[in-house]
Amino acid sequence: EFAYAIKETSNGGFIVVGSTKSYGAGDTDIFLVKTDSTGTIDWSKTYGGVAEDYANDLIIDAEGNYVISGTTKSFGGGGSDCYLLKVKNNGDLLWANTYGGVDDEVNWGLTQTTNGWYTFVGQTKSYGSGGIDMFLVRTDLDGLNNSSCDNSDSATTVSSPTTNSMGGYWLTSGVTTTDSSMVMTNSSLSPSIVCFGCDSLLPGYTFHRTSFQVIFIDLSSGGFVVKWDFGDGDTSSLQNPTHTYATSGTYKVCLTIGNSCGIDSFCGNITVGTGLSILELGSSGSIIKVDIAPNPFEHYAKFSVQLDQKSIQETSFALYDVLGNQVMSKDRLSANNFFVYKDVLPSGIYFYLFTHQQRIIGTGKLIIQ
Repeated sequence: EFAYAIKETSNGGFIVVGSTKSYGAGDTDIFLVKTDSTGTIDWSKTYGGVAEDYANDLIIDAEGNYVISGTTKSFGGGGSDCYLLKVKNNGDLLWANTYGGVDDEVNWGLTQTTNGWYTFVGQTKSYGSGGIDMFLVRTDLDGLNNSSCDNSDSATTVSSPTTNSMGGYWLTSGVTTTDSSMVMTNSSLSPSIVCFGCDSLLPGYTFHRTSFQVIFIDLSSGGFVVKWDFGDGDTSSLQNPTHTYATSGTYKVCLTIGNSCGIDSFCGNITVGTGLSILELGSSGSIIKVDIAPNPFEHYAKFSVQLDQKSIQETSFALYDVLGNQVMSKDRLSANNFFVYKDVLPSGIYFYLFTHQQRIIGTGKLIIQ
């Protein structure tokens, strides 16, 4: 574990942010620790996905929330991206956004301007004049920086930065400004303004149940996990959490995902403690009838899907391992019957997902022996 920033809180305690490989969802996760005035831990939280995520700076805003800047390889546009998170003073995640392109971005530091906006600086390989360029991003209080951008573009030069009386540039993302709290660059540079668009949010999940314990698998696209609500009063910000229910019954489980343009949720009912657990897709579509033979299988399995020919051609198929990694996909099915071959897939439990016109219409479990 490593610590990178520490601030004193209003009650005389401390808030420390760093990274951990002992806890969390994957390789390295952001580690936030709150202590009292003597250093005794009040609580700790982790944030991140299955890859490497780490923090480098922290501020406390006027409402007492904690804003964390860092770098993520679990989420974003590709490679590593700048990562900004805002959490309540109890550690609950309010939002998390990424900023970057298909190459590598790294975040180095965070501040808050006099008008309350968040500003962080780092480096980019996706934008600029080539190689590694300085990267300065300013966002509003919700982490959004695209108020003057066309959301259809993931990285677009929208305007030229304004010059100031000292011959320098005020450089921000998506906005030109004369705010004296912004960073000024050398006048010989020609910085460009980059604006970040957003992918369409498509939240969804599947699960594997053993008695009262449920393993949830995030199948979403276009964003990353903001919060799981398990329907019994407990929540999680992990990408693929495991939750144990105290009593039998049917619970409404909601997954909320987000990106720098907003959030969206998907909810399903899960029954634990008795009978067969099913995922009721509700408004997102009815579960289609899927026959798999054999299941479990050693060499191959035949999928038979009951859909008309027009619908089958608009339906896609994806297969995920228990960590939520996509291991197989078919963008458009050509027939109601198709085969899944073991090939190089290791033995284990997998989860399949059928979508039709961006709606989830079927999920289930596939076992390879």
